[in-house]
Amino acid sequence: MGWWETVTQIGGLAGLGSLGLGAFNTWQARKQDAAKAEQERAKPAQERQRQLRERLRRLLLDAQGELKRLKQALDSGDPPPDDVLGIFVTLEEQIETLGTEGLTSPTSSWLTDIRTAAYMVPSDLENVKWYADRLKKAYSRDQVDTEEVEQASRKLNASRSRLQRQIDSALLSFEKWIGIVASMDDGDEKLIQRYKS
Repeated sequence: MGWWETVTQIGGLAGLGSLGLGAFNTWQARKQDAAKAEQERAKPAQERQRQLRERLRRLLLDAQGELKRLKQALDSGDPPPDDVLGIFVTLEEQIETLGTEGLTSPTSSWLTDIRTAAYMVPSDLENVKWYADRLKKAYSRDQVDTEEVEQASRKLNASRSRLQRQIDSALLSFEKWIGIVASMDDGDEKLIQRYKS
């Protein structure tokens, strides 16, 4: 083989290499363009998730505030305010609504402790009110039955203690989830992925 053929072959290989490199660069550019386009398409969905999480955070903050009000009343020995648990009547339903509106993280299945608090705190508060009423009736009789008073008093104290434990537990849960939702809104992708269904 002569020198001219060798140069031609080398030139052909270089041309093929250049062609291959050009094709690779084109593929890379298209891949980057596709990734950018996907990010742009994802922005409205990410913004929607952020809005739904903000609604969840406000809902949790409102419920947490009501719990603190209830705890303050119990700690001071005052009767619980009548309106304090209004938010808990629909809390679980509102959490489910956020899911049906498209909230993907955290899903309602992850919020079990919040949903439990939404059920248990009102239930335990009703027990406290019932035993307080029973104790009041026992004292109001013409003939005060000390055994009845003592029993009602014991039950009232036990139900108050249980309610206070439920409130403390619920406050911790609310604090935890408010922090998690705030971190998600700050862009913590690991948390967002972790709390998907």
